[in-house]
Amino acid sequence: MKLPAPLTSAIVVSRSHLDIAALPHIAETISAFLDCSVHWSLPAACGFAFQDGALRLVQRVTAHQAIDDRRSEEFLHQHPKFRTSKSKIQRSEAILVLRQKEDPFYRQKLFTLGMARAAARGDLSVMQWLVREFPGCYVTLAVEEAAKHGHLKVLQWLHRNSRVGHIRDEGGGRNDTGLDVFWGAKELFYAGLNGHLRVVQWLQEHTNPTPTHMFFVTLEEAAKNGDLPMVKWLCNVRGEWSPYAGILAASGGHLDVLKWLKNNIFSSSPSASMDDAAANGHLHVLKWLQVNSGYATHAAMNKAAGNGHLEIVKWLQNTRREGCTTVAMDRAAANGYFDIVKWLHSNRTEGCTKAAMDEAATHGLLNIVQWLQIHRKEGCTMRAMDGAAMNGHLEVVQWLHQNRKEGCTTAAMDGAARANHLKVVEWLQTNRKEGCTLAAMNLAARNGHLEVVQWLHRYRTEGCTTDAMDQGAAHGHLHVVQWLHKNRKEGCTFNAMDRAAGAGHLDVVQWLHENRTEGCTKAAMDNAAARGHLKVVQWLHTKRVEGCTSAAMDGAAEGGHFEVLLFLHIERSEGCTSKAFVNATTADELEILQWLFEHYRDQFGHDRLQLFALGKFYTLQWLKHESILEDLPESERHFE
Repeated sequence: MKLPAPLTSAIVVSRSHLDIAALPHIAETISAFLDCSVHWSLPAACGFAFQDGALRLVQRVTAHQAIDDRRSEEFLHQHPKFRTSKSKIQRSEAILVLRQKEDPFYRQKLFTLGMARAAARGDLSVMQWLVREFPGCYVTLAVEEAAKHGHLKVLQWLHRNSRVGHIRDEGGGRNDTGLDVFWGAKELFYAGLNGHLRVVQWLQEHTNPTPTHMFFVTLEEAAKNGDLPMVKWLCNVRGEWSPYAGILAASGGHLDVLKWLKNNIFSSSPSASMDDAAANGHLHVLKWLQVNSGYATHAAMNKAAGNGHLEIVKWLQNTRREGCTTVAMDRAAANGYFDIVKWLHSNRTEGCTKAAMDEAATHGLLNIVQWLQIHRKEGCTMRAMDGAAMNGHLEVVQWLHQNRKEGCTTAAMDGAARANHLKVVEWLQTNRKEGCTLAAMNLAARNGHLEVVQWLHRYRTEGCTTDAMDQGAAHGHLHVVQWLHKNRKEGCTFNAMDRAAGAGHLDVVQWLHENRTEGCTKAAMDNAAARGHLKVVQWLHTKRVEGCTSAAMDGAAEGGHFEVLLFLHIERSEGCTSKAFVNATTADELEILQWLFEHYRDQFGHDRLQLFALGKFYTLQWLKHESILEDLPESERHFE
């Protein structure tokens, strides 16, 4: 079985040593060791950002996949039956590899993702290669991705080679032997969203996109981004309109856009515009609104203070009458704007609340805490020390301990333990009496902080619950799980393996299987399948007896995990429910929906899929034009 040609780097290294230059298998071995393309998927390779090397990588990945196909065929021929669990897994993997090769919907999915990722980079060479290697496949997401990233040449190439100019056209077309390309989804929306005016203009001229509810969002984004040419085009050519465009322009400080919208399209809402402009520090917009019938609320000064815009605060003070509330100083203190805190104290009468010192302490702003202590009378609550401890601000904790009487709660040590602030935990142990709760060790274990877990075990008596090992397992902290198993008596529950499986932590699942007796439930495979952890699903299928439910396939459909669906279809008998069809539709997983109708049509519960396909243009178009409509009662055909 011939391997792909050795990597150039391996050949160069081999040739530089005369004693191995004459042994070609050495170069092949070095190349096999260095060649990471064996671990790449085709879509991932198509998205490789190195322009000159992407096509070579794609071809190399495909060559490795062809080798896997041949090896799988040979293995199945040599092992018609399995005798051990290892051979059972190998046989299952071989069958899955071949099924992926043969399944037309899976191939279409690979093509769709590969084309989309190549289009996002503007890589026509990879796209042309994919078209040759995947004959008969149709183009969907690639159009949107090319438009989103401004690759007009890609769009023009797709258009020249489209079999039909627009998917809504009835027959005809410039090139009846070309590609099936879906035009008329969200490509104009994405091009406008990202400021690609030339692409928007070309799409308008060549694909005749129909008006949709999305384009007012495009106008809003263009206004928000200050893209005046795009705003003008959307309004003048497409007739788009939105009452929020002016508000967003003001919020972003785009006075030119705001002026144009106000003079040409509509009178924007000056109230909200002034508040948001103040919040984001756009004084020039505020000044313009001031002389153009603008008005604000106290939120203007509150937000400006909270975001550190002292110049805006002063301008509002001198020009407007709305003033502010205690929120202004509270937010300024919380966010560390010391100069604004002092200015508000000297120039305004609203003051602050206890939240000012609480939040300043929580964020470690000792200078503001100390200033508030001297110049204000509001004080703080126990949340101050709790928050400082949770965030590891030991200096603040110590100052509060020495200068305030509020103290803290058990949340201080619990939170410090959770966040791995061992020094804070130790200080609290020595200097405070509140202590902690079971949550301290549970949360430290959850987050993998073994040193904290060990310290709590040694110096505290609260201990933990089974949640410690359950959560440690769920988050993949095998070292914590092993330590708890050896040093604590609480143990775990079946949730440990269930959650570890759902999170894809196969090493934890295997360890629990070998060292604990709690086992798992069907939820283990269900959750692993729903999150696309194929290796975990395969292992559970082979090594455990719990199995799964139809929720496994339903969840895999929702997550777009085609490989998992194929495995469950081949190896398991639970099947799916009508929820799988709804999930695939909601997630816009067209190829999976098509596959479900091919293999599990009898499970389709006549759900009104069009309701779940709103905005899913590819899926909705397929539903409208396929025989699925024939299965629905006339009263439920709401597509037209």
